[in-house]
Amino acid sequence: MRAEIEAVHALSQTVGDFESRLVVECMREHGFAHAVPNVPPAVTFPKTHGFSPAEVSGGFPKESSVPPDPNAVYAKALSPSERKRYNNALFGDRDELVTHTLNDGSGEIGSPSSGCIAEAEATMFGEPGAGAGVMYLAGNLANSALLAAQEDKDMVALDASWSECMTSAGHEGLDEPDAAFGQAQQAGVRVPASVRVAKDSATCEVKVDYASRRLAIEDRYLTGMMDAREGEIVGVRDSLDQAIGRAEAALA
Repeated sequence: MRAEIEAVHALSQTVGDFESRLVVECMREHGFAHAVPNVPPAVTFPKTHGFSPAEVSGGFPKESSVPPDPNAVYAKALSPSERKRYNNALFGDRDELVTHTLNDGSGEIGSPSSGCIAEAEATMFGEPGAGAGVMYLAGNLANSALLAAQEDKDMVALDASWSECMTSAGHEGLDEPDAAFGQAQQAGVRVPASVRVAKDSATCEVKVDYASRRLAIEDRYLTGMMDAREGEIVGVRDSLDQAIGRAEAALA
C-alpha cells in the first residue's frame, strides 16, 4: 500500500520533470537560457523516527539540503529590463491566474494562464492549470491520512509513552520523535546535545516499541484512504500517464 502511494508520487515527479523540459524549450524560443532544476526527488515517507540506537550513535542523519535554483541565479544576473522580459516569458501575466479548487476542500491553487509554464501545462493536460489538482493529489496523497492518524487515541497514547520516557531522560517538552529529530536538525545533528537527544530518542522508541506500533496505526488510515479514493486515484494515474505521453510526443 505504501509502495502504491510512493509510485503515484514518483509518477507526478516524472510529470514535473517533463514539464520542466517543455519549459526549457519554450524559454529557449524566447531567447533565454533555462535549466531543469537539479532537485532531489521528494520522499513520500521521510524517515524522522524508527532509528535504532546503533544508527544514531553519532546523532541523527543530516537532512539533505536543496541546491540553489540555477534559474533564479540566472534571472538575478540579468538586467532589470531583461529580467522583466524573462519573467513575462516564464509566468505570463501574473494578474491573470487560472484557479483550481482542490477536491479535498483545502483551498485553491493558482496557475499561470499564459507564459511558458502555462504552455507546458496545456501541452500535457489540455489547458493551463488543468493539471494542478491532479499534481496536488499525487504529491500529497498520504498527508490527510497521516494527519488523521496523529489524532488517533492509540497514537496519542503512544506518543505520550515516548514523551514520558524522554522526560525521564532529561528531555522535556518533546511530544513525539519527529520533534526530537527536528530539534536536532535545527541545532546541528553533531552538536553533543543533539547526539544525546538522538540516542535517548532511539532508546525510548525501543522501550515503548514505537516504530512498529506507529506503522500499524498509520497504515490503518492509509489503507482506509486508498480504499475510499480508489476511483479518484486510478483517474490520477491515468491523467499522469497521458500527460507523460503528450510531453514525450512534443519533445520528440
